Amino acid sequence: MDLARAGRVNPEAKLEMIQKARDYVDRQRVDVITDIPALISNVPAMSGDGDRLKRYARGVVWARILQYKTFTLFKLFHLADAYLAGLGVGNPFAMLLTARAAVEVLAATYDVQGRIEIDSVDPHRAFAARVQRVDEVLIGATFGSRYAQFKDDLRGGGLSKSRTADAHDFEVLQAKNVLTLIDNLTRTGAYPGARDAYDHLCEYVHTNIGQNMIFLRPPEGEGQAIISRKSERLVERALTITLEPMAVSCDAIAQLCRAFKPPFN
Repeated sequence: MDLARAGRVNPEAKLEMIQKARDYVDRQRVDVITDIPALISNVPAMSGDGDRLKRYARGVVWARILQYKTFTLFKLFHLADAYLAGLGVGNPFAMLLTARAAVEVLAATYDVQGRIEIDSVDPHRAFAARVQRVDEVLIGATFGSRYAQFKDDLRGGGLSKSRTADAHDFEVLQAKNVLTLIDNLTRTGAYPGARDAYDHLCEYVHTNIGQNMIFLRPPEGEGQAIISRKSERLVERALTITLEPMAVSCDAIAQLCRAFKPPFN
């Protein structure tokens, strides 16, 4: 897959890629009915029962993939939709915030896709270990959190009907640091400019100089500046900063979601 192909086309084509990603999701179902699997892997409870483990790998793990894919596509739709709406009404922060979030979603999806492909066929691990690794990748990506209170709340409830959660299960539920995921995009060459683009977007989203300077218009006279709430310059600047990372992310997320397939069939 060419995840960074959107970076090599002209601005009009980049906008079209964002629109196409939005429309790709919009053509699919609005509501998806699904069972919620256990929030921990039940593979350890199946020791010695090969047939049950195979059913789990084909059924539960694939259901987790479909859930993760659906969550990701719905995020893609709303991020692309909000970006285009922001462009239409001249709201720079709708564009900046959605572009930054889209890079994060891309980084997470790329990580999940790659880890499933590697762990599902790892020749150095037994079948049960491979199933558990993929299961836990999906659990962490879908239900993981860095919010301590959330995990404390989970400790008070049953996370599975088949077994009791242990310390390892709560480690699985620790969400990955997004910068680690973005650096991986850059390091592997999937999107070589991912970290630079993300840092640039952060400069305009955080309360730094960028977030303030985006409102400046060219001065009318020497030693003057105009701080403008509405101007063509405002939108042009936001578009310059966001268009490539937003187009790359939207196009790549759609590619990755199309590529998900059952790992144990």
